[in-house]
Amino acid sequence: MKEKNKFITNETLRFHQESLLKHLLLLEELNSDLPNKKDSQSIMFSMLTWPMIESMQSLLILSEHGKLRDCFALARMVFELGLNIGYLSSKGDEAIQSAIKHAHQKSYRDLNRTLEIGDIKIFVGLTDIGKVKVSDQLKEAIDSFTTKKGKESNSWSTDSVYKKLEVIAEKHGIGVGTAMAMASYSIYRHSSEILHGTIFGSMFALGLTQLRNEWPTNDKSKMDYISSEISLLLHVLTLHCNCVAKIILYHYHNENLEKLRDELSHNLSPN
Repeated sequence: MKEKNKFITNETLRFHQESLLKHLLLLEELNSDLPNKKDSQSIMFSMLTWPMIESMQSLLILSEHGKLRDCFALARMVFELGLNIGYLSSKGDEAIQSAIKHAHQKSYRDLNRTLEIGDIKIFVGLTDIGKVKVSDQLKEAIDSFTTKKGKESNSWSTDSVYKKLEVIAEKHGIGVGTAMAMASYSIYRHSSEILHGTIFGSMFALGLTQLRNEWPTNDKSKMDYISSEISLLLHVLTLHCNCVAKIILYHYHNENLEKLRDELSHNLSPN
């Protein structure tokens, strides 16, 4: 039997749903105290952890109904949020300040937005935005995210996903880096195709990007394929979330939650 088929049973899917749920609850416990720390890092961690939890809740609901495409879309969000927690942890104040500046200037720019495509022009915003007082801090943030051609720079970090993973591995060890890289490998490629509405993304969701003799031919084989893919997705996200918890606990020690995370890390695969 091929390796990929080890995730084919409903029992296996249930195991990975329960495993991800346990990590969701662990992150909830961690996040409940983060805002009380009142330092910029803990606030940034919390601002990224709560949407992770929310998307994991939605993902678990959709996994019950076999919604493979939507599960991949949500998995991409969970992965990106966890990746940024690890990146902020690894780069420290430099990255934290960049994230804050990015949010500051983007909030201001959201007050006055224009879209022009040929003869199409859409404008939403304050007509007298020029009267809004711009502080020195805001001006610095705007300048930091404006290109030499005067255009908005959309990314809060110039580092790619792969560079972020490299930085995380250097800070938190090859084990954490490898687990997060596994999530990237399993999620990023196919979620991009699904989110961009490509034919490949639709074919993948139907099992039609496999070898022809592996294509689902009936309802059972189709559900087996979906169960297999969702199980793998939940598995790599569980590994990812375990790493996120480890990273947060590296900065904010909690003996009970460290013990819980360690226990969960020893039960990540079905027997």
